[in-house]
Amino acid sequence: MIISLLSLPMIGWGQSEVTRRVSASEMGYKGRVKMVQSTEYCRDSAHRYFVTTAEAYNEAGLRTDMSTIEDIYQTSYHYEYDGTGQLVYYIATYAEDGKDSIVFHYGKEGCLSGYEEYFLSYDPTEGNSVTNFLVACDDQCRPLMAASVWEDTTWYEYDTQGRLLKKTQSWQPDKAQTYDYNRHGRLARIRTGDKHYEDTHYRYDANHDTIEVWHTNWEHWEGETGGHEIGKHKYYTYTAYDDHGNWTKASVAVGKNPWKYIYFVVRTFEYYE
Repeated sequence: MIISLLSLPMIGWGQSEVTRRVSASEMGYKGRVKMVQSTEYCRDSAHRYFVTTAEAYNEAGLRTDMSTIEDIYQTSYHYEYDGTGQLVYYIATYAEDGKDSIVFHYGKEGCLSGYEEYFLSYDPTEGNSVTNFLVACDDQCRPLMAASVWEDTTWYEYDTQGRLLKKTQSWQPDKAQTYDYNRHGRLARIRTGDKHYEDTHYRYDANHDTIEVWHTNWEHWEGETGGHEIGKHKYYTYTAYDDHGNWTKASVAVGKNPWKYIYFVVRTFEYYE
């Protein structure tokens, strides 16, 4: 599945992956968004693909549904909330691998206290499973720890503005992720690892839309200084916007000049007002 990351959340990376709660504002959308449809395609013969993603948001700005179609395969997500906007039920339906559903539980203060994750397999020989998770939060309801009954534990650290600073997983402590932000609060870098690390960098334009993504790591050749670039370099160009300031057309150049290939993205928005 090929999914590009053109709009990055301001904060809440650690929170979102635990709670699954996604808002239109966190996605970088402007205005009271009701629906978003995005089509990403590449005409290059060696990288040809066509992917369409549709999202729906309620009037409170919370995502209620999302589906992604690539070729003949579709993956769908559904979100249900209570009267206070807490996510109480989430279900993901995968093209070939079954269904993943989660029931969330909250404490008296309204903070997430735990959840059960049920996996229903399409393969009768595999069977189904349920995994219980315990979640501990701070006084702002930000998850500090998520632990499964299998003793897999993830820890989260935040700055004074509530932005995720670090994520550490018990099964790979040497691959902890740290997060840096620019002066506008947008994600500027994710570092994975410590001594032997890999960085993913993000740069934005004046509208706070992503215009560049690239990777560096710890390795240096003898006598080399500065960053060492690895992987794919992506540069985003926006060619059309709607009346709310959301971009509707973009091209993405992959690699360094000369570009390896270019793919395109077209988005349409529907609003409540």
